[in-house]
Amino acid sequence: MTYLIADNIISSLGFTTSQNFEALKAARVGIKNIDDKLLYPEPFPASVVDTDELNAHFAKLNAKTPFARLEKMMILSIVDALGKTGVDIQSERTGIILSTTKGNIDLLGSESQSSFDQERVLLWRLGEVIGHYFGNPNRVEVLSNACISGVVALNTAAMLIKNGKYDNVVVCGGDIVSRFVVSGFMSFLSLSPTACKPFDEKRDGLSLGEAAGTIIVSNTPNEGQNIVWLGGASANDANHISGPSRTGEGSFIAIRKALVEAGIESRDIEHISAHGTATPYNDEMESIAISRHNMENATVNSLKGSWGHTLGAAGIIETIALAEEMRQNTLLKTAGFVKHGVSKAIHVINQTQTKELTTCLKMASGFGGSNAALVLGKLGSDGSRKSGVGSQNPAAGSRQSDNLTIEQSNHLTIEQSNHLTIEQSSHLTIEQSNLLTIQPSNNQAIPQPATRNLQPETRNPQPATRNPQPATRNPVITTCCHIKNNKVYLNGKLLFEDRKATDLNTFIKKAFRHFKPKYPKFFKMDDISKLGFLAAEIMLANNSGTDFKEEEIGVVLSNSQSTLITDSRFQESINEDTNFFPSPAVFVYTLPNIMIGEISIRHKLRGENAFFIFAAFNAGFLTDYINGLFFSRKIKACIGGWVDEKEEGYEAFMYWTTAQSMQENTKAHSAQEVNKLYNSIG
Repeated sequence: MTYLIADNIISSLGFTTSQNFEALKAARVGIKNIDDKLLYPEPFPASVVDTDELNAHFAKLNAKTPFARLEKMMILSIVDALGKTGVDIQSERTGIILSTTKGNIDLLGSESQSSFDQERVLLWRLGEVIGHYFGNPNRVEVLSNACISGVVALNTAAMLIKNGKYDNVVVCGGDIVSRFVVSGFMSFLSLSPTACKPFDEKRDGLSLGEAAGTIIVSNTPNEGQNIVWLGGASANDANHISGPSRTGEGSFIAIRKALVEAGIESRDIEHISAHGTATPYNDEMESIAISRHNMENATVNSLKGSWGHTLGAAGIIETIALAEEMRQNTLLKTAGFVKHGVSKAIHVINQTQTKELTTCLKMASGFGGSNAALVLGKLGSDGSRKSGVGSQNPAAGSRQSDNLTIEQSNHLTIEQSNHLTIEQSSHLTIEQSNLLTIQPSNNQAIPQPATRNLQPETRNPQPATRNPQPATRNPVITTCCHIKNNKVYLNGKLLFEDRKATDLNTFIKKAFRHFKPKYPKFFKMDDISKLGFLAAEIMLANNSGTDFKEEEIGVVLSNSQSTLITDSRFQESINEDTNFFPSPAVFVYTLPNIMIGEISIRHKLRGENAFFIFAAFNAGFLTDYINGLFFSRKIKACIGGWVDEKEEGYEAFMYWTTAQSMQENTKAHSAQEVNKLYNSIG
């Protein structure tokens, strides 16, 4: 089981979780009018951290080297959270995950960049800076998946805990209000002229905010009452790169898979922390997704009317607030909400109130069609799961196919797939794979399991994605595509070459015309998205055995530069007030996961999504992450890989892996085999 053992929030409302939560209970709003021409030529509303207070707090740490604004916020947040635990941050058993959309983007093209090395703007470098400050021996994982980054980071941390990689994971999310981000959202005409109004009939856009938040998750509970992560998932709309699905499809799928992993029904959810950006389409989409799961009776709030949209920090700080609502049995009001303004009769709250909370849902959505969800539960002081409103069904969920699988909440699990596993959280764990191992935890008494229904209740009943047989422990690679040095390879065979092309833009368009996919939208993409899109196009066109449901196929990609080339193009358009012309068509491609969105739209892929930033290709983490999705039965197939663009060159390496292939000449989906494939093309 994964326990949330400590946290911190740094925002315009305070520098601790307690300060922030008390401010939210008092209905304070951190969004104010900002008149700073370094951030934007005209005044705009936003929620920003006081610079003098930030520097005063950071000065107490006596840091020996200079740090950027976001780095200061993240370090302070982690320090405060660590101070509430006995976690050894310098242990090999402690991991760190960062979630951010743009990181130190304020250093790009600014005078402050001269204080730092040029790499400081890169997201993997941000991870190195944070890891080095704390003396952590492990590589810091950086996840950049637009506005769902924080929720996906928490789900990733829970996977690493569950799979035994770490005992503790420090998850820190952060983003700042910068000229780059403000100009981009202004170019979309998506910012409200006043503090935003989530779910209100007069909502007219979002408000930006900045924050850093940290949650420390662990396989060991605190004494007394605990909040636990029960399940989580992500999904893509496969609809539009900057607009949400009108049917809430991606959000609906993410919620359903999160409920299945949590082992509960939709009626068990008592309270929902929505994404709630206060844009017309986002809030409407979320109301549809909630309604499709028959959760109209659950209370709903959005905290963006208080904090603004804090991008990569949002999923973290809003989950912290949700956990605190559960601890204090307090529902926070939705600031700015006055009159119901969405088509579905969801229960948005406009007054802070008291309510017993045991099982809650966090939702998130973002550009690139990305959606994510996670479920939190409350344990009693004796470690037992508190029952929610939907836990009265006496029929426990079970499933059997060739092998036997029984899953029980609270928490008895029996899983058999070539082995037998019984997992008893806080009580008994038995794992058998050739040998029998009994690992007791606290005591060995097995209490009466709580009821569990694996099928969430929905208005459009669709069976949860289930493999007819439990997923194999050995996913295999069937196909891979390389695009590098003006050459295209499929499974090591050269398919196309152009020796005359002098840059990626020229080559990738020639390659596209050579392979002749019928997709005119290709030419609107930025170059790195074109590169990833074409690699997927060639690979999938030549891959057999892809007969899976849309939600069963994941896309997990990585690179080192994020979208730095496109970022630089956008930065050029906003450097000077007298020559100020930010383009929404360029800005939307300054998020690496837009590439996933483009691939998903083309091939109607609605499975798990994640985009990681590594200093160099990292087969170890990539394969561990994708295999974790297979083993948790969230996917049956996945596109994995590396798509990177630098000034000095580019490369795409993309492969297809599945647990159900009948093809010959497949390779095990292991770090060793993936590295061999990656390095097979010089």
